[in-house]
Amino acid sequence: MGFSISRHATLAATAVAGCLAATSSGAVGVYVGDPTQRAAFQADAGPGLALESFEDQFFAPLVSFPVGGPTAFTASVSTGNLSQNSFSRLVSDGSSAMGFEEENSPVVTFTFASAITAFGVDVLDANFVNMSYSDNAGNVVADAILGDDCSSAGGPGCEARYFFGIVSATPFTTVTLSYGDAGIQTGTLALDRLEYGTTTPVPLPIPLAALGSGLGLMALLRIRSRA
Repeated sequence: MGFSISRHATLAATAVAGCLAATSSGAVGVYVGDPTQRAAFQADAGPGLALESFEDQFFAPLVSFPVGGPTAFTASVSTGNLSQNSFSRLVSDGSSAMGFEEENSPVVTFTFASAITAFGVDVLDANFVNMSYSDNAGNVVADAILGDDCSSAGGPGCEARYFFGIVSATPFTTVTLSYGDAGIQTGTLALDRLEYGTTTPVPLPIPLAALGSGLGLMALLRIRSRA
């Protein structure tokens, strides 16, 4: 499964192969599917994104990141705890990821110290649960990740790896990831390689920029000549 909407596309309401239903007031890019979707997300977000790979030890319902450094964002979970997880099937970068239990339909909330316009993250081992996204800019993506029952037992050896990303025209400070438990099996989910930040405007080509400046100067001279 893979799906992306480019920066120049208009996102209103979308359903793609039964995998995505999205509504948005200001999203200019939504990227859902296998990890290769990250490249399209990065291209539209531009350079300068911060990366959190969750390599520092933590265990709590509410955690400030980076651990041991200035607070760039906080993460909390509605049930259970967030913790550093080193199971190989739940890691996509380095040696650990942010793990949490999928029981009781958890809600994970990220609160950023400064407004951002781009958010992307690996979603690991989502075998039996759907993930939905929302933020306080009004962007909503329902059932962004459909749980993949890749074996009858799930768990180790059932490595379901996805990417979810969004680039928004409107800045936001809060992200909510909601998980619906299909009730087939309980286990551990994980998030890794969280990239976030503000989009970088694409500069106009020099000839177009020069043309715009020239037209502006001509208009100013015309106004002065009439005075």
